[in-house]
Amino acid sequence: MNKTWVDHWMQVLFSHQKDKKRKISILFEPTPVLYKKLESGDDSDLEAVAGEMSRYIGLNNAPAVVYEWSLKMKPEAAGQIRYSGSTRSQIQIPIFYVGKPYELGAILAHELTHEFFACEGITCDNAVELEQLTDLASISIGLGKLVLNGTVSIVVPATGEHHVLGYLTPELKAYTYQKINKKYKIRDVAAKEYLTENALRILRAFI
Repeated sequence: MNKTWVDHWMQVLFSHQKDKKRKISILFEPTPVLYKKLESGDDSDLEAVAGEMSRYIGLNNAPAVVYEWSLKMKPEAAGQIRYSGSTRSQIQIPIFYVGKPYELGAILAHELTHEFFACEGITCDNAVELEQLTDLASISIGLGKLVLNGTVSIVVPATGEHHVLGYLTPELKAYTYQKINKKYKIRDVAAKEYLTENALRILRAFI
């Protein structure tokens, strides 16, 4: 994946939004209150945040969200969504992420964008590219701050050991976020509000 790929798919997504006559929501604000809910470990708080995010991106029926004890995934993938036809979809998140608010925000952003794709009829032939496109689209529909804040997951705080969540590189996430802000004339101060130090470092490194 490269910036040319991002430019192509951004154009596709913008055209789709125009055809649907739906205004793209920009810059969902992940406030300290929201992250406090994600940090609580309470299922009801997790559902409440997922509901708030779902309404923001225009989902009529917010998926259920549950922690799963036995769910094991690759480092870049930290959740999955199961579609259930006419009933609510279900987002499953490994128990490992309980109490990790920034990672949970990014996971919800990604999985809810999968639901957004399902509702909008957006598909991709290649499964890996679909995951990458979902990362990109989560930023384009307004969840970019959550995505950037959760990109770097600290595994061992004492040593700084970490891994990177998501399917796009931090550089391409920063590039996509920059394009969105430029398109919608988002001021720099507003674009950086509620971003973590790790997220700001990503932006400084690649913009």
